[in-house]
Amino acid sequence: MTPKEKTILQVWADVGGTFTDCFVVQNGQRSEIKVLSSGLTRCPVDRHDKNSFTLKQLPRSKSLDFWRGATVNLIDQSGQSLNLGPVL
Repeated sequence: MTPKEKTILQVWADVGGTFTDCFVVQNGQRSEIKVLSSGLTRCPVDRHDKNSFTLKQLPRSKSLDFWRGATVNLIDQSGQSLNLGPVL
């Protein structure tokens, strides 16, 4: 694909009371994921230091960029939230 060619990205969401089904079609490949309708997805943090973090069990998606740009907050045992930054 040349830089002048455009990639068509189709995005659909079926928002329900508890869950939202998200579908993305890019280059003929469909990816889907079910997330909480609140927009929050929980997953454990494997490692966290001053400059980076590694998440365990992030819900899988066939699209490599599905989570790119999502904001990650660490919730400690007392319920306090610490913004860790975006998924790169």
